[in-house]
Amino acid sequence: MAVGTTDNVSLVLYDNLGNQRFLYLDNVSLKSEIYNYKLDGNDLNSGMFVLLLKIDGRIITEKIIKLK
Repeated sequence: MAVGTTDNVSLVLYDNLGNQRFLYLDNVSLKSEIYNYKLDGNDLNSGMFVLLLKIDGRIITEKIIKLK
């Protein structure tokens, strides 16, 4: 992800029932850079997940499907 200098950045993974599974970032301030996060799915069951990125009120979602 690439962001400008900003506050209020959150990155959360939810399961298909809307339960929060992982909290990677929680309302943190980031400087202008490119950030990479590796999702380790070893602790996840098969199924669909939603990765939600919030940047200063803007929301970006991405569906992820884990197959075993």
